[in-house]
Amino acid sequence: MLLNNRVNLNARDIKERQSIHLAAHLGHLEVVKLLLSCSADISCRDKQGFTPIHVAALSGHIEVVKCLLRHGAEIDEVDVLGNTALHMACYTCQRRVASELIYYGAGVNQTNVRGCTPLHLSAMATDGAECLELLLNNGADINVQVNSHHGQGVRLVSEAPSGAVALGKNTALLLESMLRRPHPAVWENKEGKSPLHMAAIRGCCTRSELLIQNGARQKYHGYLEEQKKKRKRKALTDDLEDLKKKRARMEADICALQKSADEYAEKAESSNNLTFITKSNSFRRTAKEKKTSLQKIGKQIDEKLAEMKE
Repeated sequence: MLLNNRVNLNARDIKERQSIHLAAHLGHLEVVKLLLSCSADISCRDKQGFTPIHVAALSGHIEVVKCLLRHGAEIDEVDVLGNTALHMACYTCQRRVASELIYYGAGVNQTNVRGCTPLHLSAMATDGAECLELLLNNGADINVQVNSHHGQGVRLVSEAPSGAVALGKNTALLLESMLRRPHPAVWENKEGKSPLHMAAIRGCCTRSELLIQNGARQKYHGYLEEQKKKRKRKALTDDLEDLKKKRARMEADICALQKSADEYAEKAESSNNLTFITKSNSFRRTAKEKKTSLQKIGKQIDEKLAEMKE
């Protein structure tokens, strides 16, 4: 009825979505078909740069995806972050959609603006093992080097869906076994994290196994060692700062004690008062004890500095 009354098919809501976006997102296949038959824009974009095939893939509506592909939807169209429909499907673990997109020729090695391929997103997703296996079986290049000019690097670990399993005993054992692999391959983003790192960080044994079986280089040992060195250096820096502050306070205390000792010594000399002599001697003894402690602090500072040079 609305179409018969010449409703504007390209009308947008506040998020710049057209009717075909909403129908594709909700999986209303017949509505999508009807809109396409009335010349709805199959490549229209919302504020995020999503096209209808993006939202259909994101939501896992396989029949809508097939319909859009049959009507000529651009399969590797990217959103504002450079994600294709295949990125969307892999990140939300929609294996059937991913399989259909690959069948139609979706680029399995295309990177988004953060430097992630669909393989990377599958390694990070909560239930991404099936998509990961699908990608590996369809030529995903596990050795692809992410372009160094991607400024942001990967931050999607912190943005991963809730419910992911924490790094556990089985994953740790699996990573240990990886260290013994003789000829691993390399695949990293700008931050030095590979899909295997992502799978390990999320605690995903199945995905780790798939990556290992397909030659993923295990740089995890080096990664952990580097992190260990950074933590050690920070601890040394913090300790050194504390020791220097302690030394400064002690030097100030010694100066104050020596000043008090001298003042009481002068009073004792002018008045020949035994009490002043006793107080002067007491201040000098305390100052001497603090000097001994100050020497120990100096040695500790030297030791910390030597450790930092190692």
